[in-house]
Amino acid sequence: SVQDPNMPLEREEVHAVWINGPTTSQQLMGGWSTFGNGPISGEAHCNLNGSQRFTGYTTTGSYCRQATPKLDEDPLLVIHSGLVGIVLDGKPDIVSETATRIAAKLGSTAQMPIPDGLTNTAASVYDHLNSSGSVSASLELTCDGTTLDPLMAGPTNGKFAEYGLVRQGHAVVHVTIDEIEWAKDGKPHVLDEACNKAAEKKNNSENCKFDYDGTTSQRCVTKEYPICVGFVEGSSWGKCYSDPLVKKEEPCSKSYGEPGPKNPCDSESYPLCKVVKKASATQTCYAAYVPSDLDPNTAAKCVNDHGHRNNPCPSANYPVCVGHSPGVWGKCYKIPEYMPGETCDSDFGTVMETCSTTAYPICNAQNLCSKSRDMCFLNKPWFDMTVWGDMISVRLRWTSKDVGCTGTVSLDVATEEEGSKVFTASYLEETELSVIVMSQNDKLMIYQDSWNQGLSDLSLTTTSSGANIRKRSKYGDVFMEVPTNLPKCQYSNCGNKAGAVHLKAENTHTTESRPVRFTLSSNFLHGLNVPKKSPGAEITGLSVSVYDKAKQKPLGIPIHISKNWHVVTQDPYYYGTWWTANLLFHLPPQDSLDLTFHITYERFQGIPAFSHAQLSIVGYSNGWLWEEAALGTGGENFVMDPQGSHTRAFITDVRPKLFDGAWKENIGGGDFLLYFDDMGRLGYKKGLDAEILANGPCLSDAKYTSTTVDDAILSEVQIQGGRTDDLLRVFLHIKYTVLKDVGFSRLAFFQMGSETYNYHPTFAGYTFGNATGITHDFDRTCSGNFNKHKTRMYDSTNDGFNIYRETMEGDSPWWMAMSPNTSGGEYNFKTNSKVVGDRGLVVRTYRSSFDGVEYNSPSVSVLCDKIELGPPLEVSTLKQGDFVEMRLEFLVLPREQDMAATLGFSPNSKSLQFLANSGTNRDRVKEHGLRDIIVSSDTPGVIVESHYPVRICAPSSGAFYFQIDGTAIGFVPIVICNVKKEDIWMDLNVKTGATWDIHAQSGARQVNYKRNSGKYEVVINVEVLYAGGTYYFGQY
Repeated sequence: SVQDPNMPLEREEVHAVWINGPTTSQQLMGGWSTFGNGPISGEAHCNLNGSQRFTGYTTTGSYCRQATPKLDEDPLLVIHSGLVGIVLDGKPDIVSETATRIAAKLGSTAQMPIPDGLTNTAASVYDHLNSSGSVSASLELTCDGTTLDPLMAGPTNGKFAEYGLVRQGHAVVHVTIDEIEWAKDGKPHVLDEACNKAAEKKNNSENCKFDYDGTTSQRCVTKEYPICVGFVEGSSWGKCYSDPLVKKEEPCSKSYGEPGPKNPCDSESYPLCKVVKKASATQTCYAAYVPSDLDPNTAAKCVNDHGHRNNPCPSANYPVCVGHSPGVWGKCYKIPEYMPGETCDSDFGTVMETCSTTAYPICNAQNLCSKSRDMCFLNKPWFDMTVWGDMISVRLRWTSKDVGCTGTVSLDVATEEEGSKVFTASYLEETELSVIVMSQNDKLMIYQDSWNQGLSDLSLTTTSSGANIRKRSKYGDVFMEVPTNLPKCQYSNCGNKAGAVHLKAENTHTTESRPVRFTLSSNFLHGLNVPKKSPGAEITGLSVSVYDKAKQKPLGIPIHISKNWHVVTQDPYYYGTWWTANLLFHLPPQDSLDLTFHITYERFQGIPAFSHAQLSIVGYSNGWLWEEAALGTGGENFVMDPQGSHTRAFITDVRPKLFDGAWKENIGGGDFLLYFDDMGRLGYKKGLDAEILANGPCLSDAKYTSTTVDDAILSEVQIQGGRTDDLLRVFLHIKYTVLKDVGFSRLAFFQMGSETYNYHPTFAGYTFGNATGITHDFDRTCSGNFNKHKTRMYDSTNDGFNIYRETMEGDSPWWMAMSPNTSGGEYNFKTNSKVVGDRGLVVRTYRSSFDGVEYNSPSVSVLCDKIELGPPLEVSTLKQGDFVEMRLEFLVLPREQDMAATLGFSPNSKSLQFLANSGTNRDRVKEHGLRDIIVSSDTPGVIVESHYPVRICAPSSGAFYFQIDGTAIGFVPIVICNVKKEDIWMDLNVKTGATWDIHAQSGARQVNYKRNSGKYEVVINVEVLYAGGTYYFGQY
């Protein structure tokens, strides 16, 4: 089809992918295994012989086996479009004495083939790019007339650089690269003179009794000498000493409080720290074993000390087993001499890796325990990079330190077409260097500024009072800060508040088209001197759409939202409360667009809207990617950690919606593909490509593609949420494809409640059913939360029921209710608004094939207080070509006692009126499961791709008829795909009796441009609660 000249190209869609894992082990947090090649635990729970239900965990919840360390061996972040590509190396190699490559590869992707109309994978981009393109930086200091060896900018001491994800989406990816130093040979440069001065302890002659505190009575009087030493009451005055910043006598690798030895044996005569039960119940320092202490019985061999059950030393006189390792017998010795009462945690000579006191708690980059790193080292530099579909901005930033030296900072950027270009700046007088790498005629060209590369040709104006537009030539983009009087919400019902901001964009060039890399911003740290104001509660659930100003109808320009509300300053650059709406569009020569940005909060045309956005966590954890979806505003409803960076679970916080605008309690989480290979290792997912294709307000749409680390299983997950007025309803379309023959020790397709993230699962019981009614109904008597003991996993029982990989009965839809939640009292807006909710799950469709055998019913397990869908019990291996595909409906219901209050805040909801009279939440989930809709059309060329949510593709002629048979609860999203530009504003008509009328919701539409086809989607939400109907998309 013909490409719309204003729309972004398919090749301009940006992707950010860690091709070998979920970032690095350094950026992963709770819930993860360690990474390495160690053997599986010998504990009974870790037995792989098939006689037990393998969970992957020991009795204490540790993993049975380490996961492969591939993510750390090649920690490569590929950010690319179909025009540009850059590879950022999490642990870059030193390539010369002067520089390390922060970007291991940089180049054009324009000549890559696009298979089957799809964008290239990040792994193929990595293979395509060669190493002639790169980014590196260095600092050359001259001190006392002597020029020092150049220092490189990079990670040190074997650690990884830290990547903060500021903005992420199809238009732009914005990352910071931190935890790097000005260093040489992988070690940070030490300011010897300053550091030695700080480490010396000096005193003055003043007398004192107390340390300095700003007063003068009997205290040290200056900050330079603040510590009073030597005072003895009635005997002698103390003297005031300086407080050294560095404790040179205490080397370290970890700061105070981090795991590591703190108390090694301190005598060479008693060097061994261990427990010998016959001597001491705690670890004590023992003398070394000598040959004369060996049991003379040469047949004595051991695995454990005397008294153990498993191959102990046979004699109580020689009770200590020494030298055992896997495959090697130990020998039995007498108890050696030891030091009674002395405790230890490591052998003599062990380096004190962990700083031992709170006085000097920080293990600094010189591996010395210190109060501060500032005295001994240069301030850390950092990189700030933005990648648009046709351009990469590289910005090196630093704060200088006057150490009596002058210096020159160099930024070296190389491409295959241009070779290496070096840009320099004064270390003391400047604070940054910026470079633009731009795709022009399918080649990458290097500039220090983008003003003359098209930015100067753009005329950008607004009629919105208080809005400010600025071109950022060092970034190649345009920012527009919203007016400070833009409406805001509080954490109460926001009603029909919304925002609108005008932009007129014109290309003044007479012969050439110009891209507009545009960001609408509220309080973002963009460095521009314009008035700003922090957003309110609307930030939790806003969506943004681009409209034609004159016609006030949506244009469908792809736009993605990035936002943040984290103010802990671990990342000091882009923390705080802000949101951005990011888009790329084109202006042909002397063309213009007159646009309005419609900013939707709680409601879109009277009905609560749905939104889905990237939630930046710079300033909180820098754990890479988080996303947040919400029905209306006033708090999170469905939060995603797609990499599992924080807890290993994909679905984290889940909260009910009561329409009062107040934050609710967390009843998350959940997970998608969970796979342990046949050796018991966690097969984590790699190469995750997360794409939020539509941010709302009628239907959000996001897609997540990844493979297991062993390249065995392809995972494709689609998450959507719809505009509705009754309850939170999230649609999940899951497909797994087996890429090669592989065994598994554990396999799960979906979890509602994860063993690594499961909050407030205090519901009273389970009810399961199918299209005809209830099949299971039993109390929950097991409490698991995060407990991974097998009695809280596959061997758990509830009310006498143990359900493990049981095939669900009957026909679809299948449904599962987890209710009522017993946590907390009754809802009260003033005193108890942060209430929990109940969980529900509907399996709308399911189909799978294993080794050529079709299975069209899901198999379910109950893990104490969690539900898991997995393979049939008889399936133990996977064959290439096996697959699973299912559509799920994730329900979050207000508690039964809160239903009346919910209806009070959404009184016009027909679904809530019906549900309020449906008895219990078990019955309400059942009502969802008993209802189903079927979509059909007699118009030639129409294709029905999905029945619920409805997805129906228009014929080439444009207009068409279709029917919906059956009923559904809540507003049903209808996605009309394959729509031509001239048809995107056609009406949705509904037949009432013999009369055709424009549907009441026809004007409340969302339009999505699909760059891979050049066509559009039109999304409209309709109610089919009581009856289906006949519809016509077209003009009467």
